[in-house]
Amino acid sequence: MLVRDRGEKSVKGRMEAALVACLLIDLLFAVIATVPVKAGAATLFVGGTGPGNYTTIQSAVDAAVFGGTVLVFNGTYYENVRIQKTLSLIGQDADGVVINGGQEGDVISVTADWVNVSGFTVTGTGGIYDGIEVLSTNCHVFGNRALDIIGGIGVSGSGNFIENNTLSRNDYGGISMTGSNNLIMNNNLSDGDGLHIFDSTGNVITGNVMTGTGIFLEGFELEDWNTHTIDTSNTVNGKPVYYWKNADGGTIPAEAGQVILANSMNVHVEGLNTSDASVGIELGFSSYNVIAGNNVSNNRHGIALTHSHDNLITDNLLYSNEEVGIDWLLSYGDTVSNNTISDSLFGMVIHVTSSLTMTGNTMIRTGMMLDGWAVRQWNSHEIDASNTVNGRPVCYWKDRQGGTTPPGAGQVILANSTRVSVSGHYVKKASVGIQLGFSSNNTVTNSTFSDNYYGAMLEDSRDNTFYHNNFIDNEEQLYLAGGNTWDNGYPEGGNYWSDYRGSDHKSGPNQDIGGSDGIGDTPYPESYPYDHYPLIYPFGLPSPPRDLQAAPGRNQIVLTWVVPISDGSSPITSYTVYRGSTSGGETLLVTLGNVLIYTDTGLTNGQTYYYKVTASNGIGEGPDSIEVSAEPISENPDDGKSILEETWFWLVIAVVVIVIVAGSVLILRKRRGKLEAEEPAEKEEEEAGKQETRE
Repeated sequence: MLVRDRGEKSVKGRMEAALVACLLIDLLFAVIATVPVKAGAATLFVGGTGPGNYTTIQSAVDAAVFGGTVLVFNGTYYENVRIQKTLSLIGQDADGVVINGGQEGDVISVTADWVNVSGFTVTGTGGIYDGIEVLSTNCHVFGNRALDIIGGIGVSGSGNFIENNTLSRNDYGGISMTGSNNLIMNNNLSDGDGLHIFDSTGNVITGNVMTGTGIFLEGFELEDWNTHTIDTSNTVNGKPVYYWKNADGGTIPAEAGQVILANSMNVHVEGLNTSDASVGIELGFSSYNVIAGNNVSNNRHGIALTHSHDNLITDNLLYSNEEVGIDWLLSYGDTVSNNTISDSLFGMVIHVTSSLTMTGNTMIRTGMMLDGWAVRQWNSHEIDASNTVNGRPVCYWKDRQGGTTPPGAGQVILANSTRVSVSGHYVKKASVGIQLGFSSNNTVTNSTFSDNYYGAMLEDSRDNTFYHNNFIDNEEQLYLAGGNTWDNGYPEGGNYWSDYRGSDHKSGPNQDIGGSDGIGDTPYPESYPYDHYPLIYPFGLPSPPRDLQAAPGRNQIVLTWVVPISDGSSPITSYTVYRGSTSGGETLLVTLGNVLIYTDTGLTNGQTYYYKVTASNGIGEGPDSIEVSAEPISENPDDGKSILEETWFWLVIAVVVIVIVAGSVLILRKRRGKLEAEEPAEKEEEEAGKQETRE
């Protein structure tokens, strides 16, 4: 049964909860303190210079008696240690005692109960193994370090005490736990995958400091989510973890570093910054909650929902979450609107989930992936064209019989559809280029799927035909491709695959006649051939525009380019300009006609802008041009003078002119006065001269 929000609990209730937690911790300490030790048990030494000291840790462990102690001096030990009896294995100093497992299995594996392990740095695990793996019960692992390995400390037993360990940059759990009723306390975890709890119940998590990582809770049963004790003394990047279980109503406080809702409803998670954690916001068995206006970035998963329904997820900013922006598992009925998701391996993953309503979501350099075992997990969603991938609409068609998808989609998904023609798409950096679920007898042609994780993904879909498409630089070109046709016979051929390494020396239906024909001599892929006539060159697309130039101006950049070397045997109809603020981060800016110049205006002076341009013909969009960059400038490129410089220049000119004019006026006035003073004297002299003449 759901209970009221924590904010409404009585003071007495809080005190009782705190008392229970303290008693639980005290009980575990008491249990650890009573590890059975054999009276007079010998202490064995490893390393150092003492006579009779062991040279390997394993030999000392094998020789130790039940309840004994093995002390290890500083040094590096290349071995894998197996502890199959109750004892204490103690290192002199965790900074000085290093055990390197040589990339083979767990470094320290504990299968006996009541074992203490302390004072080691473990490294060199193999595969997906752990530095210290505890498979037993009532063990105490404290004061160790696990750095830069797959798993730090793995706990699959119960009743264990894991404390004061330092775990950093571990790919699959600094501490990974499948056991139950363990105490995880005062550990320092940073980067990588922090505290990973899977199919586990009744654990006490307290006082752990997590930096650049957090808690990842998983499980298929309700008790995997709502039976833990996880208090706010756990921090992510200096901010408290808020784990609410069995809550009804309330608002998560603004200072949360990470949010986990377990069996909760009507909770508001709004306006938070939950970044640099394993999962920013996580819901399990929780419904009717509002997740709105949050900044969720640089996590492994941004927002994750398991066994949850009818939540509202809106107006969130999710960027650079390593694996998934928003992730659903075994959920239904959520409304997802106006979120911006960028730069994740998958923008949205809809796994075994039904009846989502999606509108107005913007995905940049990422896209969505559907995955389900039943048709309703594919065709029960409402995903309209207001959802975009890289500025282009998502084409989600369900329950269609016939028709042609509109060209130019940012991503293509067919659900429970048949006899649909898919043509004229250029899908790049969309997580999955094209997906078909429970769809058959469709035809996909004249499209390019580039730089996605999956080029094409087909689930429970057969008898579809793919030819004259380009699959370029996808992490995996095909996923579940069997039962479909990947060429249109000879001589039309199949598809272009950027990772095809075959040659073209022969021709003919069996590729056994001398002379090349633009079709590979061997199928693709060679190990399990699908495409029997792979194309040697990209099909029908123009080559990249040439000689792209970016000329900066005042608040603008002028782009110019030259026509491609090849138009792909079809006239070029348009050019598309992509712009970004970082190198390689360009997104769709504008599609132009058949022109070779574009002026990008309204830019910020001094900021660097990056550009690429593609050419399109009647078949589709070709590959990118080279990248160029430029900074708009405050200066006039014609004379190199800024507006301020020009103003001062003309002011100086004006002052000089004024001075010259004023000086000229003064000189003229002085000359005029002198002339006026000299004029009477001249007249007197003239009259005197005339008088003398008369005499």
